Amino acid sequence: MKMYNIVLCLIVLFFSYCKENKGNSVENKESFFYEMEIGCYTHSEISNECLTKIEELGCYKTLNELRRSKLGEIFFNKTWVGEDQQTLFYIIDSKGDIRIFQGGPDKEPNQRSLIGKGKIYSEQNNWYYEQKCIEQECESFRIPILYLYCAITSDLVDKDVLRKIEFGNRKLVESDEISNNNKYKSILFIEEQPIKNQIFNGFISTKVPPILEKR
Repeated sequence: MKMYNIVLCLIVLFFSYCKENKGNSVENKESFFYEMEIGCYTHSEISNECLTKIEELGCYKTLNELRRSKLGEIFFNKTWVGEDQQTLFYIIDSKGDIRIFQGGPDKEPNQRSLIGKGKIYSEQNNWYYEQKCIEQECESFRIPILYLYCAITSDLVDKDVLRKIEFGNRKLVESDEISNNNKYKSILFIEEQPIKNQIFNGFISTKVPPILEKR
């Protein structure tokens, strides 16, 4: 009887160990991250409510769209700004066509200058970004969208919660590596429209899957 109990305990420990390791393996493969301890990104004048459920978080929704290669749902019908949130503005319509405007901290939307056009589009089941500039303030290029990164940030003035997305033709790398590799190209967009107050969240540079063929 004693030997039976020992064997039973070993079996239980074995399956507990396997289950734990399996869970850790799945977690390690997960690219999404969030942080409860640093508090909530809030704009208290609008609402003190804070989203904490994973499925409600901005970058988690973006990650689900990315996994289905639904880049149109991520980018289309939205206005995006460049990294400094006041110089470059990218207005993307429902077809993925882009108008690129140059503005400034003291300029109203009707005072911005059109400096280029572009497009986010699919070709042979893959996604591409292209921009053609009519002024020297931006660069003309075309790249495949192979990797995408997301995190939330805040507006420089009003402290609204904003979604930040960086994408490029390879996995996100350090800036010194970019400077030594002229074939690498990445673009950083910040969505102009604020999202709901929420805890800090995002996902690491994640590969864009091929577009599934419609059947």
